[in-house]
Amino acid sequence: VQPVWVRIKAPAGTAPGDYSGTITVTASNAPATRLALNVRVWGFEVPKETHLRTAMSLYDHFLKNAYGETTEAMRAKYEDFVLAYRINPDNIYRTSPPPLESVLRWNKQGLNAFALVCIHKPAGLKAGNPFPADQKAAILAKLDAVVPKLKANGLYSKAYVYGFDEIGPESYAAMKDVFGAIKAKYPDLMIMTTGRDHTYGEESGIDAVDAWCPLTPHYDLERVRKARERGKQVWWYVCIEPKTPFANWLIEYDAIDARMLMGLQTAKYEPDGFLYYAMMRWPLTKKPITDGPYTDWPPASFLDCNGDGSIICAGPDGPLATIRLENIRDGIEDYEYFWLLKQEA
Repeated sequence: VQPVWVRIKAPAGTAPGDYSGTITVTASNAPATRLALNVRVWGFEVPKETHLRTAMSLYDHFLKNAYGETTEAMRAKYEDFVLAYRINPDNIYRTSPPPLESVLRWNKQGLNAFALVCIHKPAGLKAGNPFPADQKAAILAKLDAVVPKLKANGLYSKAYVYGFDEIGPESYAAMKDVFGAIKAKYPDLMIMTTGRDHTYGEESGIDAVDAWCPLTPHYDLERVRKARERGKQVWWYVCIEPKTPFANWLIEYDAIDARMLMGLQTAKYEPDGFLYYAMMRWPLTKKPITDGPYTDWPPASFLDCNGDGSIICAGPDGPLATIRLENIRDGIEDYEYFWLLKQEA
């Protein structure tokens, strides 16, 4: 038994109603099989813009594993591909701002958020120590070089700084130091972290963080309310955690989990955005997929977390979607249905 995913798109302006057609399946060793296809188009259109902000990283350096080299043309294919799935072609770990011409191209295709630079925990940092002055100056210099260009092109409000990935209290002093320096110079530039403070800044006292991003099980509605009263955003994320019964999109999990996570759950609990660390982490890949339905693509990514960080595969001429990615886009579009409903309230 071989499942096949069929995508049907109703172009903008399609009249509502029921449409029918036929799918014909042919094989060299059996008669053709015809299946009835029935599609219902509703009397509203999904907004062209996407209202759920995402921070999901394209690990484009893995393109070399599949294709032998990383070209700008192939990188652009992957960026445009995820934009078609209503996901920003982001990289929360980038060490320098993306090229302005790339951001302008993304913006024409629906970009709603992008990382400027990642601030990593300094090597050898001791608890209570400030951020190294030379590294802080280098980060500010990078921002000084790009912020005027972003403002001139109307992109500044979509930019953010990400940093201190999943750190604990030992890094709070350094976070206060460098984030405070950024805020002093650019008070309206969003700063986001997955740093661990389950009170979203109340206990750590790191007021310079604008957007706290906990794992979904640590998204506490009462604390979220208090954080928003202080003017903060609270996003959420998944990675190798959480495990079932929480929704995630590891390969062995029910495919509907991905759609529920991005659609119904997001609409119900209202995080300010969704973060995921990698979309194309291919540690075992040596070549692209060139035939099917059975392939030799290596899906293992981390211990018992198959598919972690990998929701896109490499095709012969560019990216291929997994069924999980199809469900992710369906979920994001489900979220748009709820957004439309709110506009009618």
